Amino acid sequence: MSTETMRFAVGKPLGVIPPFEGYMQVFNGASFDIIAFFSGLTKRDIKDWQQGTARYGLYVENDIPIFLLDLGKTWNLDIYFNMHQEQEELRKKFFEGDPGHTEISLVLVSCPEAIVQGIRTIEIEAKFMMALKEVCFDQLSQYSNKDDCFLTAETILQDVDSKALRKKAAMHRL
Repeated sequence: MSTETMRFAVGKPLGVIPPFEGYMQVFNGASFDIIAFFSGLTKRDIKDWQQGTARYGLYVENDIPIFLLDLGKTWNLDIYFNMHQEQEELRKKFFEGDPGHTEISLVLVSCPEAIVQGIRTIEIEAKFMMALKEVCFDQLSQYSNKDDCFLTAETILQDVDSKALRKKAAMHRL
């Protein structure tokens, strides 16, 4: 699913039903977006998503990039990239796209109803995006398939908790 063809609007259905709660990155040309599916969302959850203080960082281990995103007091997301699961055309657009395009849409969606509850756009530093792309590119030669990459990423996330990831990574405030 590419967000280049998707339109988001608060209060409108997303158009797909999520199989479970969680979050994922979706490539959007030279950048990526984050779509999060959660149930039981409160007004505070939604406000933190849309307006809370934002911080981001990058943790890398074994050519697995983990994008760290904090929004307000509610949201701490640890999103790893597995380039082997992406279509070749989407990977190419990501790697070859304008390095200055660092805008990321953050879309909060109710689960299982799939109604958009909050949208926010952030812009990360260009050098940060370049570092992320370099690790993603290296990952393609480090791992032979998406399953090997997935197992390594899951092991990292099981061995290091979210708080420890943030201590090891340089976090940037927006």
